[in-house]
Amino acid sequence: MKIVDPSNPIPKYLKDAAERCEAKGIKLRGFNRMRAGKEIKWWVKLMKDTFSAHWGFIPASDEEVKTRFGVKQARWFVDSGLFLVAEINNEPIAFKWTTPDYNQVFKKMNGKLGIIEGLKFLIYKRKINRGRLNFVGIKKEHRGKGIGSYMNYYTMLEMKRRGYSGAECGWIDEKNIGKQETFRCRWGELYLYMEGEPTPDPKARVLEKFREYLTVWKEIVLRPGEQYTLPADTKHWFQAGDDGCVVSEFSSASIDEEDIFTDPRVQRIPKIEPD
Repeated sequence: MKIVDPSNPIPKYLKDAAERCEAKGIKLRGFNRMRAGKEIKWWVKLMKDTFSAHWGFIPASDEEVKTRFGVKQARWFVDSGLFLVAEINNEPIAFKWTTPDYNQVFKKMNGKLGIIEGLKFLIYKRKINRGRLNFVGIKKEHRGKGIGSYMNYYTMLEMKRRGYSGAECGWIDEKNIGKQETFRCRWGELYLYMEGEPTPDPKARVLEKFREYLTVWKEIVLRPGEQYTLPADTKHWFQAGDDGCVVSEFSSASIDEEDIFTDPRVQRIPKIEPD
């Protein structure tokens, strides 16, 4: 479980991703509770598509998903300000389902469900000060385009507006291959290269035999105490300055053997060859 603090500054890369998506005509809206029946039709199909590659996925009809998992009751617990839908030409291509932390309210109800508890729910619901980031679904053909970051940006803005003190990432799955990765310079100088407009005169010195594999050249220079966070699924490489460098690297959940390299000589999984 990971806790996000909405009071912290929103990372610039989230805002940048939002601006890029908006420039491409991708729009965000909230889940329409008044047309929940219509919303659920596309939502169920997109959820099934999103999780079809998950190790625990079991095929089910749309109707079964609606009736067995409480989806038909969505209009009663969906918060339209936190359930975001990304669209192109009015067609949903992604969603991000975030909810207020209703556990704060359920605790006050003491495991009961009656008239008094119903009133407690209505009263204490207004006092919720945390969120829960449930999950994201993006159509396969639109993945890797920053849409997840786009929705994250506006989710963080909304939680800031509400004054939330934190938000729980309830499900970081072992199949979430893409990772956010942060590099923090402790000593020396680090040259970090990523996707974007190439830097005209980069500081890195590269042997010619390696140059064809280094396909990104936007330069970020980090000095002691500085750090930079890369969005998920971003090509990158780095090099120390002339005097060397000490750097800490930390990331969200990832699977090492699923790392992707542009250099075909890199073998992420060791191979055992017979004598």
